[in-house]
Amino acid sequence: MNDAYPFVYKFRTNKNGYVYDVNTNNILRVTDDVYKEIDTKPWSNRQIRDAFESGIISNKRPLRIIPAVSFKKMKEVLQGDIQKIILFVADYCNLSCSYCYYSDIYERSKNLNGKFMDWDIAKEAIDFYLQHSKDDKGDEKAICFYGGEPFLNFEVIQKSVEYIRSKRGWIVVAISTNLTLLDKDILDFLIDNRIHLSVSLDGPEELHDRYRIFKNGKGSFGIVLKNLKKIYERDMEYFYNFVIFNVTAAPPIDYTKIHDFFSSSKLFSKSWYANIGKISFTGGPRFKDKYGFDRNEGEETEEKLFERFRGKIVNEGRCKDRFLLRFYYPHFWKIYNRLMVPLPSLIKERNACIPGQLRLLVAPDGDLYPCEKGISTIKIGCLDGGFDFEKCYELIREYTKIRTELCRDCWAIRFCNTCYLGAEKDGKMDKEVKKEECTYVKKHWGVMLKRFAEIMEERPDAFSESRKLIKMDRIFLL
Repeated sequence: MNDAYPFVYKFRTNKNGYVYDVNTNNILRVTDDVYKEIDTKPWSNRQIRDAFESGIISNKRPLRIIPAVSFKKMKEVLQGDIQKIILFVADYCNLSCSYCYYSDIYERSKNLNGKFMDWDIAKEAIDFYLQHSKDDKGDEKAICFYGGEPFLNFEVIQKSVEYIRSKRGWIVVAISTNLTLLDKDILDFLIDNRIHLSVSLDGPEELHDRYRIFKNGKGSFGIVLKNLKKIYERDMEYFYNFVIFNVTAAPPIDYTKIHDFFSSSKLFSKSWYANIGKISFTGGPRFKDKYGFDRNEGEETEEKLFERFRGKIVNEGRCKDRFLLRFYYPHFWKIYNRLMVPLPSLIKERNACIPGQLRLLVAPDGDLYPCEKGISTIKIGCLDGGFDFEKCYELIREYTKIRTELCRDCWAIRFCNTCYLGAEKDGKMDKEVKKEECTYVKKHWGVMLKRFAEIMEERPDAFSESRKLIKMDRIFLL
């Protein structure tokens, strides 16, 4: 680290050179001379010296990253302000998806053990949630069902929904499913109770069935599409307002084929997407060995996908394509809507949650985990004994320590949104794992800044109205 040099990141479009100043959050269009000399010293260019002296650019780095809450405040939050609870009702799945986080492909992930949550544990988990959350209304309060495949334990889901709505009738209910087990009883239950449904669908049959297969090797695409049509034909309003899609791209990744599939079908014309992203092999090199996966996989077709998004924004002033909006808009909105305030010396950790507050997961045996992705090793308590507050705060403390070491000289510090999982190894925070993740975070935001500048060069009003076109507050339940 050399604090004498400006804390900046420079990039070029085809038309201009730019400097992003971390301290002020400014994106500055600069001359070629400034661009060449900005990150060297001594400066011969008067423009750079003037900018430095006037505070337009700066060499200041934050001193350290500090926890967002004290130990005392963390305890208060966990004792009374849990937002969502996720019941892992089925530690078993009827599919055998090759890329599944819970498969034995990954070295450090949890394998499904065949256990199902019984009603006594589910009821205890709901009571725990009600005791540790505020009795107020809002979409941020929810009970979610996860697996494996949760509909394998449909009876417990039914009882849980009936019970929690008898206690807190307004609460949002969400289920993440592969949608292969839909029958009349389940369909009636979903529609009658207005259940938010997150369905795993990876695109056209040739891509979906490469990985999302039954245990006999048969693809699941046909039955998923058949069941989606059942929902659509039964209640179109429910289909478009309560069914969202979780799309995982796995090698060979072709984003244009995936987009073509969703955008060309009338069935998905008004659909929303929970997540669209590619499989990550962080912590799982065996997946890379088996399938030849590289973290750069899919870049060529993603470039083509971006040109579709860029064309709509530049030519029409906005993008109404919900697939493209979900894929790109959260990143560009973060840049467009960035706060133009000085970077503080002490940065409060905002990316990583208080473990268990936002998406507390309860395993079939009653153990507690921060979220559905942290069920492999990061246990933070159990229903009988409650939260292990020391463990929760150890995660916070160790993560901020690693971030201080790695992030205080990183130009992407304002954009990065990685959490504990980006640094986790065997239930602990690991600097080398975090360092690997940082490489791809910086690459991603470098590309996004360049693309943002390219769009703004041609269409300065590009993002001023687009916020109204995507329901950023309701689609991230699961």
